Amino acid sequence: MADPKFWHDLEPQFRELSSPFDLRADWSYPFGSDRVTWHIAPRSSRFENLARRAGAAVSNSADADSLEVWLSLLKGAPSAPYPAIQDKGPPIVFGTVSGICEASANLCMEFETKALEAERRRQLNPMEPARPEAAGEDQQPVAAPTPHKRKPSSITSEIAVRKMEAFLGSHHIKWFAFAKSAKTTDRTLRTFRRTGGVSRDTLDGIAEAMGTKADDLLKPE
Repeated sequence: MADPKFWHDLEPQFRELSSPFDLRADWSYPFGSDRVTWHIAPRSSRFENLARRAGAAVSNSADADSLEVWLSLLKGAPSAPYPAIQDKGPPIVFGTVSGICEASANLCMEFETKALEAERRRQLNPMEPARPEAAGEDQQPVAAPTPHKRKPSSITSEIAVRKMEAFLGSHHIKWFAFAKSAKTTDRTLRTFRRTGGVSRDTLDGIAEAMGTKADDLLKPE
């Protein structure tokens, strides 16, 4: 699956398409078949391009149509209606997924959260570095260099969230104003509050706006 930034950047682009009127996707297939036919109304090349990008990021099959992959995920969402079978004519299963732009934006947020969780697990359980190859008989063994410890690109910390919320509450600062001071967006801060996950650069900006350091935000209270 794509990294958190991919889904973070894609989500507002889908949500922008939902205003003032969202789109719908009508689907149908012959009973007993797995071949689904889709029709997006009204037609939107912008949505289709975004959906193809999203579908390509989650598809594991080179033969799958990335647009259909993404629409199928929306079809399986809890908000999708139950299918119905025609009373007359050939048995056709059909249905409609309404508000596909808004649903796509929400699904991007869900995938962003999962990607952040995956990064957090990798940070807590880092893979052991590969062992150096053995030296030849005519060579002296060379000690492997000590790997440079890099700071993780993203952080997950409920402690940092609580400290940020306490700071804003005690200073009576509005969220949108704080987001500007922290050189980020209100949506990024909402995601941080909901998931506890944030990029290292964003955490540095939050800490600077609070007059402290990122490492201090991560320390237990």
